[in-house]
Amino acid sequence: MIGSFDLRAIRQPAIVAAAAAAFLFLLFVLADGGLLLFLAPLLVALSAGLLLARVPWAGFAFLLLSVPFQRFGSEGTALPATLTQMVFPIALAGTLLTLYAERRTARGHIILLPYSVLVAVMVASSIQAQSLGAAWSEIARWFVAIAAFWMALQLVAGRSDRRLVGFVALLAAGGVFEATIGVVQSVIGFGPFAVSSGVSRAFGTFGRPNSFAGYLEMTFFPTAALALWYASETIQRFRFYRIERLRGFAESQAARRSLVSSALAFAGFAASGAIILSGITASLSRGALLGVAVGGLGVMLLLSPFSRFLVAIGGLAAVALLLAGQAGLVPDSYRERVADSVDQIRPIDVRTVTVTDENFATVERLAHWQTGIEMYRDNPALGVGIGNFNTRVREYSIRPDFRNSQGHAHNYYIHTLAETGLLGLLAYLTLLGSVVILALRVLLMTTFADGLPRMIVLGAFGSVVAVATHNLVEDLHVLNLGIIISLLWVLIIAGHERLRAGQTTAS
Repeated sequence: MIGSFDLRAIRQPAIVAAAAAAFLFLLFVLADGGLLLFLAPLLVALSAGLLLARVPWAGFAFLLLSVPFQRFGSEGTALPATLTQMVFPIALAGTLLTLYAERRTARGHIILLPYSVLVAVMVASSIQAQSLGAAWSEIARWFVAIAAFWMALQLVAGRSDRRLVGFVALLAAGGVFEATIGVVQSVIGFGPFAVSSGVSRAFGTFGRPNSFAGYLEMTFFPTAALALWYASETIQRFRFYRIERLRGFAESQAARRSLVSSALAFAGFAASGAIILSGITASLSRGALLGVAVGGLGVMLLLSPFSRFLVAIGGLAAVALLLAGQAGLVPDSYRERVADSVDQIRPIDVRTVTVTDENFATVERLAHWQTGIEMYRDNPALGVGIGNFNTRVREYSIRPDFRNSQGHAHNYYIHTLAETGLLGLLAYLTLLGSVVILALRVLLMTTFADGLPRMIVLGAFGSVVAVATHNLVEDLHVLNLGIIISLLWVLIIAGHERLRAGQTTAS
């Protein structure tokens, strides 16, 4: 048992899953490819049925863990769908089975309203789309995201602290897996994103450094928040154990077990957080590093009075460093780096700027921004149609040498404005703002002493802020990352409900 998370709860499902995996491997070795493809769906369905009969929420857990593998199982493979598409009906069946077995009615939440409005606007914008296939592909991805939000409401919100910790542990496990792959890629110089001899940017299983780093941002803050929580718990339990130990070795057994479980949980989450952060660093994604910095600042401001004191000290140090730079008291390399970062965000008209090796990345990003804005100006209400930025980019490109799309507008807010117009952007900001306001309401009205649910809200809030910041230069609503984002939003809801229930009980 780890804190309030009982490892015995996953022992039997793990055995079933391991047996199914072993049987699949044996089938792959002994059978030819045609037989495997014929029998694999049947075996998967059988294994899923056995697993869901024991742990119905395991389907949703597998849906979360499938997200990093979206590049496998679609184009260029014999599989008919991506892994997430194959797991999705299993997750939905498990959720419905849970409601039936527990005699629960399906629950909702007020945030489902702006979420539904956003998807409705996306559907409406498809009337503007030149490529209906691209439009409905993107709409399907958002339907999966909102369905994941609904499933998480049934399986996570209103549940025990143990369930909340379990799902954060799943996020941590996925983050550690991805980060480990990414760090190895970076160290051995693997892949197309080389930055110097023998070193490259990490991209994990996502294929691109920014999407890889965005996924890690989503897993980092909840993991780090639980590491902080269990560090505090370990200190308190150690003090209690020292008192109990005076009564004798046998009498202090329960306190000793509690201390060990808390210490192991702290070690696990702390190590996971460090590995995930190393993966973000290995990606060399400026957007991700900016997101982590802003998310970390938000967490520090809301964590405790002492953390706010540290932020104040850091702010004074930053001001002193800035003044020193103005006075010429810092190295030229530092000043050049700051000047380069300022140039990255300085607005310019890319129609007239001369492209060089030094400013290529900046000009390309701004060209995509301005192309997206041109799409909005031509279709202000509903944009050019959801999923159709790539389809229309050559038509609206403001420079001939930047007519090839990189997949998005390099700014999710501009991307949304271009594809779904002002209505879509307002709907998205309303949804995001609703989540942020709920989190702030919880965090401003509680303190560290209010317990584990508050720390889960704080961790999810940190990731939400980091992703919102990173989206200023990226699109992190790709490759079904919306499933992870939806879980973060539900963790905030779940923490709020757990705290409200505790306060009601106390009163």
